Amino acid sequence: MWDRRRRNQYSKDPAFQDAAKWFTGIDVALVGIGSLRASDLLASSGNIFSDKEVEQVQRKGAIGDICFQFIDQNGRPIESPLAERVIGIQLAELKRAKRVVGIAGGKEKTPAILAALRGQWINVLITDRGTAERLLAFGMHPLK
Repeated sequence: MWDRRRRNQYSKDPAFQDAAKWFTGIDVALVGIGSLRASDLLASSGNIFSDKEVEQVQRKGAIGDICFQFIDQNGRPIESPLAERVIGIQLAELKRAKRVVGIAGGKEKTPAILAALRGQWINVLITDRGTAERLLAFGMHPLK
């Protein structure tokens, strides 16, 4: 079972502290955008939230995640105890980066990518043609 003490223990690790110092001054960040359903690869690694936990954030309006931090359809962060388990860059730190490159694609992730764009969490997107066409159909045009 995860608890706050475990996160605090990891956060005190010198290797993590050295890496975390860079979060506040990054110029470019490469981030994944996830759907609420974990990919087979992620699920097989055991590095996912339980179905019950995902259902809880979904009831709060979560549609996907950026850096394992859940967002709603407009890109607003979802408050959840699951955020306490994330050891890495926080969304407020990510927002300060000059360039945030989202890397995601596929039909399953399209709503989460759309939310990331609406919330202005990313300003560059690397995706596949089908996803780009679906985003254009939602009105996300790069020249507007």
